Amino acid sequence: MAHEHRVAFLPLGVKTTVADQERIFDAAGAAGLDLASECGGRGTCGRCLIRLIRCDTEPTGNEVHLLSQGKLDQGFRFACQTRVTRDLKVFVPDMTLRSPTTEGDPEEAFTDPTPTGNKKG
Repeated sequence: MAHEHRVAFLPLGVKTTVADQERIFDAAGAAGLDLASECGGRGTCGRCLIRLIRCDTEPTGNEVHLLSQGKLDQGFRFACQTRVTRDLKVFVPDMTLRSPTTEGDPEEAFTDPTPTGNKKG
């Protein structure tokens, strides 16, 4: 039996279990999410932009070409290019969904899902 991994899509609260090496794009589809894509999964349109929490995957050539080094360092990847190799938390902005609830630049739609500390004030 193939090894399986859990994938949680934030902030949507959607979770699924997928086989090792499945693309995040396909995992999202299995979870009922319709991610945007105009290139058919070739990694050239950038519409399926996601952010991996605790990213430890190397970017593909297309990601290196289309995303800034800063975005890559922050864990931005394309869902059609990234394979699931462990349990993951994936942050999905509204703009990456085919039926977004807000408009704007997909990179600006990201808010840091990790707490920055407890500030009182």
